Amino acid sequence: MFESLFDRITNEGTSELFFLLTGSVILLCIQQVYLGTRRALFRRKVRSEISAYRQRKDAINVVDLATGDPEFAKRNIFSRDVSHFGEKFVSNADGMIFNGKKYGVYNLRFTRFGEEESPGVEVDLFETDYFTHKVFRSIYHELKSEGHEIARANADTFLKYRPFFTSFGVNCLVICDGGRGKEVVLSKRSARVAGGRSLYHITMNEGLSRTDKDPFGKVDIELCFKRGLLEELGIDENIYQLSVKSAFYDFFLEKNNFEIGVSSVFELELDFEKDIAPLIARDKQLEVDSFLSLPMRPKDINAFVRDHDFVPHGLYVFERVLLRKGVQLRQR
Repeated sequence: MFESLFDRITNEGTSELFFLLTGSVILLCIQQVYLGTRRALFRRKVRSEISAYRQRKDAINVVDLATGDPEFAKRNIFSRDVSHFGEKFVSNADGMIFNGKKYGVYNLRFTRFGEEESPGVEVDLFETDYFTHKVFRSIYHELKSEGHEIARANADTFLKYRPFFTSFGVNCLVICDGGRGKEVVLSKRSARVAGGRSLYHITMNEGLSRTDKDPFGKVDIELCFKRGLLEELGIDENIYQLSVKSAFYDFFLEKNNFEIGVSSVFELELDFEKDIAPLIARDKQLEVDSFLSLPMRPKDINAFVRDHDFVPHGLYVFERVLLRKGVQLRQR
């Protein structure tokens, strides 16, 4: 009797153990298949997004030179005038029409500072003028049309062509509060400054000039940033002090006109339509047809980008700033 009972318990226990082990193996297989599928889908998504990003960059013809992670602190941006170089190819301009002094870029050195290895940059500048800038831009377009290797310049080779870098542009996206929450402000650039047709652009675009110096005569990129906000939007020092964020993000080479620039953001807790749009700005009517505020929501932004034409590097700056806000542009 006891032997029969023991055999029954043993047989039932073995059977239950078998089913338990079999179920565990099946569950493990299902989990592995699920995790493997998720990893594969994630890799496919990442590859697709990287491919789309590269296609967009190729389409707008922009080369990344350096990216702040997340930004270049203003104290880590050093600029100096080394105009002795510029004199080598600018001073031979007998009879040149003077059209305003400005700065070009002779050299860029990206580095790290402090224990936290914060990103920094040293910018060497040379003095030139707007007419020289137009001449070198014309020469670049001619070389580019003839298939010259300058059109294939990249982050490793671009400094070979430093005489062509007769400008440095500060490109800023303004973010405000509005009736629809956070809003980004875009400008519709006048056809007079956008190559013959009106195109959408980031809020402010300004070139570094001789006026952007501190009281000690040192060139200061933030002064160019402030001047652009004042001249194109009417944002003076009092309003500037109300900002919740102002930062420089990415240095880049725009290859449509072969110009070096930096992306930036200026964020205010003010309503653009009520508080900023009515301000008087010197260059507003000359360079901008209109300003437009959009809700900072992926659906609204991507729909607008899909249906409208942009200044190429303006779209690059728009994308780079929005990435810091967790908004991703989809392929057009």
